[in-house]
Amino acid sequence: MPKLSEQATEQRQRHILNAATRCFSRLGYHTTTMRHILAEAALSAGAVYNYYPSKDAILLALAERDLQRSQHAIDQLTQQDDAAVEQLVAILIADLRRIDLLGQAKMKVCITAEQAINSDLDNKLRPLQVGQYEAVRKLLERQLGKAAEDAATSAKLLSMVYFGAVQTLATDQTIDYELLQQQLVRLLQA
Repeated sequence: MPKLSEQATEQRQRHILNAATRCFSRLGYHTTTMRHILAEAALSAGAVYNYYPSKDAILLALAERDLQRSQHAIDQLTQQDDAAVEQLVAILIADLRRIDLLGQAKMKVCITAEQAINSDLDNKLRPLQVGQYEAVRKLLERQLGKAAEDAATSAKLLSMVYFGAVQTLATDQTIDYELLQQQLVRLLQA
């Protein structure tokens, strides 16, 4: 069998992760089996296991993809000198809208719940999450002239609001994104 190009490999991995996201969102993490993912992706076991040896590996890849996407956006903001706080909140709101539009809130809750009970997953994700938290803290400290402790509190608050919003979406409730964005900017600048 011929080897796939790098682009085809990335496309195949995205396809598998997107299929798993739909399964996790529909069935929950623990109810979803690899058979569900194989059927959703319409791929053979070999085609999936070649990239992801287990359901845990798929969940880790999904979590890492989300964290890397967010980290990239935060890194872009650290290069700017003005309006970074407003843009940080805008990125957070855009991510919530994307999660809402794609129906991924339940999958994100699955990741968080599994991380809380799976120490292997937690050990792999925690350094990425801490790095992201520190980048946000430093951005708030630099942009707002806040003391390190105040910036840390603001970063933690922002994280809690974000995950509360994800849970709100996961339970099929709606969010007034404009109001949330205005209030978060006001809160961070206070």
